[in-house]
Amino acid sequence: MSWWLGLDLGQASDFSALARVEQVRGRCAVRHLERFPNGTPYTDVVARVRDVVAAPALAGCTLVPDATGVGRAVVDLLLQAGLAARVLPVTITAGKRVTSDGRGGANVPKKDLVAAVQAARRDPRLEVASSLPLAQVLVRELEAFTVKITDSGNETFGADKDRSHDDLVLAVSLALWAAENVKYENRSTL
Repeated sequence: MSWWLGLDLGQASDFSALARVEQVRGRCAVRHLERFPNGTPYTDVVARVRDVVAAPALAGCTLVPDATGVGRAVVDLLLQAGLAARVLPVTITAGKRVTSDGRGGANVPKKDLVAAVQAARRDPRLEVASSLPLAQVLVRELEAFTVKITDSGNETFGADKDRSHDDLVLAVSLALWAAENVKYENRSTL
């Protein structure tokens, strides 16, 4: 059994979201979903994450925050907070393969994150308890999450901004991707 926490960081019009995923024998279960109100200071998000990972049941967990854009500064706050968790920052890219970021994190193509959650749902290796208060919001986000092809032939991924957010999908996908791709011994390896 292992615990993986995905943290998607929102901006002014997006929510920040935290997802806690338990991995047991190749299956993953979303055990906690949390959205922070728009405008929540990142220092408050860090304090809440510190409280969550301090739970004895989560000993040895890995926090996977989105380090893209403003996320790099928030990752610095998380690292300074002395969390009772490994921190694996993920910078979301439009690239074709996963690479090290040279600072203990990873550069991960968004398509890989999306593929992790889509494959787990189809398989079905992913369980989302209907009793979670945000379970139906996550289901709606998953349904509204689309792949679009640009005029130049590139893929873009995300929610139809007129209808939905994708913060819970990204938080879950960060946790799932790491659970399925990162192995720990004395340090992380990709």
